[in-house]
Amino acid sequence: MFYHQGIKASEIATYNQQYKEEFENIRDFIILHYKLNNRSDSAFERMCRDIEIPDSLAYKIALFKESGKIFSWQQVMIGQGSIPQDYYPMAY
Repeated sequence: MFYHQGIKASEIATYNQQYKEEFENIRDFIILHYKLNNRSDSAFERMCRDIEIPDSLAYKIALFKESGKIFSWQQVMIGQGSIPQDYYPMAY
C-alpha cells in the first residue's frame, strides 16, 4: 500500500479496512467450525459453540442454508451437517 514517501490518510484507511475484513473473515471461519459441530466433550468446545455469532457469519450461514451460495466454506458447512435447501447451479 505504501509505495512512495509519506503516507496518506486515504491509504491508511484502505489498509486498515482491508485487514479488518480479512481478520473478521478468519474469525468467522473459525467460529463456524465450532458452531456447526456437535462436539461437547470439553468445556472449551462448549464455550466456543455457545458464543454469539457475529452478524457477518449469521448472514453467511443463512445464505448457505437457503440457497447453497457462499463464496467458500461449502466443505465446512456440508461436512458439519449444514445442508442447503437449494443448490447453486454453477456448482455443477
